[in-house]
Order: sequence, then C-alpha cells, then structure tokens
Amino acid sequence: RAVSDSRLNLPFPRPLSVGRYVLTPSSRPTSCGQYAASVSIRSGQGTSTHDTVMRFKPLFLTSAAAWAYALAQGLEHLHPGAATPAPLSISSL
Repeated sequence: RAVSDSRLNLPFPRPLSVGRYVLTPSSRPTSCGQYAASVSIRSGQGTSTHDTVMRFKPLFLTSAAAWAYALAQGLEHLHPGAATPAPLSISSL
C-alpha cells in the first residue's frame, strides 16, 4: 500500500528527480525484523547512464524510517552541506 509523505506530496516509495539526477530511496526487511536503507542515484540516459547505489549500516524499526533516511542521505550526497530539511512526516503504513 502506498504511504503519503505530506511534506513532499509524493507517494512512498517513488523516484525523485533532483536536477539531472533521479534518486530512488528504498528499504528492505532484514532477518532480524528491522529495515535496511539504500538509495540509487542515477544520471544520464541510454548507454550514458550512470547509477550509484549506496547501502547504509544503521537499521530502522519501520520501512518508512529507512526510506526517509535513504532519501536524506541521497540528497546530502548531491548537495553536501546544504541546509538539512525538516524531518519527513510519513503517515501511517
């Protein structure tokens, strides 16, 4: 079921275009019942496509929390030192 992020007004999860990049945050369940976060940062088209995938060490109690962390880390990777946005308010799963 899709979860809405009221601050970004985007369904969860959905790729986010940031300039010439496409961020795709994701979360996956782990064997211990928590969630791991990762983000794909893609640029280019066709044979010139470049995709960087980052996986993160902290685990999260909810899929939404892992997704939000992955999104924040992806944005920080693209714009280091930019002002940190307010925490994402993700409605119920």
